[in-house]
Amino acid sequence: MNNIVFEEGYKEFAINNDESRILRFNPTDLALFEKIKKELSEVQKFDDDTDDVEADRKLRETIDKIFYEGASAIIFKDQNVLTTVNGVTIFERFFKALLNIMKPYVEKEARKTAEKIEKYRKQHDRIVADNPDD
Repeated sequence: MNNIVFEEGYKEFAINNDESRILRFNPTDLALFEKIKKELSEVQKFDDDTDDVEADRKLRETIDKIFYEGASAIIFKDQNVLTTVNGVTIFERFFKALLNIMKPYVEKEARKTAEKIEKYRKQHDRIVADNPDD
């Protein structure tokens, strides 16, 4: 079979330094940002009557929609995602850590993209300067 091989940008991240808990995703995937934004806006629609067990189930479904089926089990194992550590849920802690991890990757890609755009802009300007009548 023939293959098409190219870099997709996927990285593997151990959850809390546990090599048996690996989350795999592309930290610069623009669709991932959109999924996070969309799914977290849905989380805010939970009503106050949702019990902890149901909320845990729904939040795990949210994580699995953002990443892939089973991602929530990798991230949280068997803990309820509403478990708090120093008053902050582990669900919230995960997203803060996730965004902190993604930020440098996104910034690096933005710099590389800007450099390429500038390179091509300069080439365009030279061509236009050399061919003013075109």
